[in-house]
Amino acid sequence: MMFRHARFNHSTHVDALLARLLPPRHGAAPVNHAMTHFNHVSLPFSALLGHLDKSETPHEEFLASIWRVSVGTLSLSACAIPSLQIASHITFKYSKRRMIGGSGEETIPILAFRTQQTPIFYAVAQVYVLQALYKRTVETFIDGRVDARVRHAFATIFKAAAMRPCQNLHMALSERCGAQGLFAYNQIVSQLVCANHFGRCMITHGPIWPHVERLSWSCHRGG
Repeated sequence: MMFRHARFNHSTHVDALLARLLPPRHGAAPVNHAMTHFNHVSLPFSALLGHLDKSETPHEEFLASIWRVSVGTLSLSACAIPSLQIASHITFKYSKRRMIGGSGEETIPILAFRTQQTPIFYAVAQVYVLQALYKRTVETFIDGRVDARVRHAFATIFKAAAMRPCQNLHMALSERCGAQGLFAYNQIVSQLVCANHFGRCMITHGPIWPHVERLSWSCHRGG
């Protein structure tokens, strides 16, 4: 589906601005994404991200021009913390309430089993670790004295440390809730599968693993 705009701004009429609607993304119903095409549209000098002169440090200048990407990397990755809190709390409450037959007429909660406890306790521990890491990352990120490359590195490290474990733990916690873990109102599977929330966050602003490899390479070469 395409939409053609006849007006580019308040004073210029053009027939060269085309928006092409992208295919629907699973779990992204609230937002429709599109690609905008410009055909012979004259842009003002103020639309440029930088000057036209060739830079002696193109990579550093490029990172400086897209510094907002690091802000989004850090802020979007932070959603892993409350998501894990929600999932671990729901799974814990369910595990205490769900009873099974023991010896004789005795019933015990499934929380008594180590296999039920482990992912819950691991998720809680992960939350405390990520909270401490996030606090340290934010303190470094908002410090104007810190080099922009270092701030970007901190955001990348937090994203790598938070998103993949959070995704894996959500799968484990959903399994521990049985059929209840598949219902949308319990939020666990809706955060993981239905909304595919963590998958989107992991690739937003670029897939995380190439960023990690790039960071490792930069640290190894000392720049």
